[in-house]
Amino acid sequence: MPDWVSRIKLVFFDIGSTLVNDDEVTLKYYATLFNLLSHWGHPVTAEIFWEVRQAAIRHQLPSVSAAVVQFLCGENKELVFKELYRTLRANGHPWEELMTLQPGAREVLESLGNRFSLGVIANQRREISRRLEELEVTRFFKVWAISEVVRIAKPDPGIFRHALEKAGCKPCDALYVGDRLDNDIQPAKALGMRTVRIRAGKDQAHLEPETPEQTPDIQINALTELPQALGLPGAR
Repeated sequence: MPDWVSRIKLVFFDIGSTLVNDDEVTLKYYATLFNLLSHWGHPVTAEIFWEVRQAAIRHQLPSVSAAVVQFLCGENKELVFKELYRTLRANGHPWEELMTLQPGAREVLESLGNRFSLGVIANQRREISRRLEELEVTRFFKVWAISEVVRIAKPDPGIFRHALEKAGCKPCDALYVGDRLDNDIQPAKALGMRTVRIRAGKDQAHLEPETPEQTPDIQINALTELPQALGLPGAR
């Protein structure tokens, strides 16, 4: 067990690709965006569309979808985004309903909850809390910072500060667990939080830290490895 674990009081989690598998959500979202581009006079082949998206991921741009739209639409970016969200809302797009818990998530939260207070810091719609309730995990979390609710999104450090202040916790006494080097690890480290990176999700798992600021304190390949990585009693 790393020496610093003994002072951790609060463990915050990301949601997408950390607590839940949202690969299907991502595919649905980008399929909708691809179709809207043609509707708004920006036809593009599927090959080019996905190549641009992968380039944005490789360069670790904060918002992959914004980078795609900016590259393909230029000055019409804002109009395309407004239409995208209007279409998704109007159709009652069940983003959250497509999310499923990562294997062993409840058991991990149960294990950590016996030792630490738990919280969530995530870029999600407000509806995510209802989905997590359906998945029977909301009971584990005492502090919530959801981007659509607090109107701050990662990697802005403001969303981390909001959660820490709400919890009455110093950054040095908190741990953040996420999958993205740019949106999760780097901003949390910059505030003085400890970090765990889970190599998960089709887009992020293969990426390596580009700077010391993106290098997590611990790196694991699955959520189920977290209790053992933190040296919790009984973890295997």
